[in-house]
Amino acid sequence: MCMKRVVIINRVLPQYRLEFFSRLRDSLAAHDVELVLVYGDGEASERAKGDLVDLEWGHAIRNRRLSAGKLVAYWQPALGYLHQADLVIVEQANKLILNYLLQIGQGFGGPRVAFWGHGRNFQAISASSPAEAFKKLLSRRVHWWFAYNDLSAQVVRENGFPAEKITVVQNAIDTKSLRSAVANVDSASKITIRDKYGVRGSTIGVYFGALYPAKRLPFLIEAAKLVRDRIPDFELLIVGDGVHRTLVENESRSHSWLKYLGPRFGTEKAEILAIGDVFLLPGLVGLAILDAFAAGLPIITTESASHGPEIAYLEPFANGIMTPPSLAGYVDAVAGLLTEPERLSAMSKSALSAGGHYTLENMVTNFSNGIQQALEAT
Repeated sequence: MCMKRVVIINRVLPQYRLEFFSRLRDSLAAHDVELVLVYGDGEASERAKGDLVDLEWGHAIRNRRLSAGKLVAYWQPALGYLHQADLVIVEQANKLILNYLLQIGQGFGGPRVAFWGHGRNFQAISASSPAEAFKKLLSRRVHWWFAYNDLSAQVVRENGFPAEKITVVQNAIDTKSLRSAVANVDSASKITIRDKYGVRGSTIGVYFGALYPAKRLPFLIEAAKLVRDRIPDFELLIVGDGVHRTLVENESRSHSWLKYLGPRFGTEKAEILAIGDVFLLPGLVGLAILDAFAAGLPIITTESASHGPEIAYLEPFANGIMTPPSLAGYVDAVAGLLTEPERLSAMSKSALSAGGHYTLENMVTNFSNGIQQALEAT
C-alpha cells in the first residue's frame, strides 16, 4: 500500500499544540499516513506571550505580513512542502493568502483542501459582516472540515456544508498530564508551593492566559479589589504574558495580595492551579477553560460574543458561572461562590469530571479518524 501524505499548515506553532501534533503524527503513521507540519513565525505581539515554539520534525517558515490600511494578510511560503500531498489542512482565515491558491488548485488536480477552525470568527463584531459572508462562501468550497467542537460544527452545517464531511475534533490540550500533576500535590506540598510564590491568603483566584485586551484584565483586577473587600484573605494569581503585562506588574506592586507570576508551564503551572479555588476569566474564554477543569476549578466568566467555541464546555452553575458583563454581577458571583464551601466543592467535582471528557487523547483520535475518512472520501 502506498503511504498517503497529509500536510498541515499553521500560521504559528503555540506551545500547547506540541503534544497534539506529535501524537497525531504517531497515530497517522500507524495507518500508513505521513504527516508533514509546516508553521510560521508570529507577530511581535504574539511572540511577547512567550508561548511560540519550534518542533524538531516540523518545518519552520517565515511568514510575510502584508497590510493596506486596516487590512492585514499573510503570505506563507509553504508551496515547496506540498509535493505529492493527498490532503492539505489549513486554518480557516480570510487573511491567509495561500488558502485561496490551494482552493483554486484543488479544482485543477492539486491536493484536496480541508479547513480546521471555528466555523466563523467568534470575535467578529457582526456575524453578517462582509468578511464573515466571504468566509462562509470559502468555507463551503473545501473537501473536508475539522470543526473545533459541536458548536463550530453547527456553524459549518448552517453555512451549507455537508454534515457527513465534518469531523468534530473536540479541541483540547494535554490535560491528562496536568490533571495527574495537580492530583499529586498533597496538603504538605501546597504549603511549600504557597511559600514559593509568596501566597499568604487561604482563598485563591487564579488567572492563566495571554495578557491582552480581549481577556479584560483591568476588569478582573477591579473585580478582585472588590472581592478582597468582602473576603480579607482573598488573593489573585495572574499567570501569562502579553501587552497588558505592565498594567498587571504595576497593580501587583501596589497590592501585595495580587501576584503576577509571569508565564509558567509544566510543573509550575500544575503547582499554581493546585492551590487555587476558582479560575477567574471575565474576558474571552478559549482553551484555558480546560486548564481550569484539569485542576477541578470552576471557571467564572461574563457574557460576551467574543468567547471562543470552547465556551460550549461551560455548564452554568455546574462546572462554571457566566454572569452579566457588569462589575457588580461578577463580584457577587465570585464572592458568593468562595463563601459557600459546599457549593464550591460540588462545582469543583463537576469541573474535574468535565475535564475528563475533553482530553487530548480524544482529540487525537477524532482528528486521526477524520483524516483517514477525508483521504477515502470522493
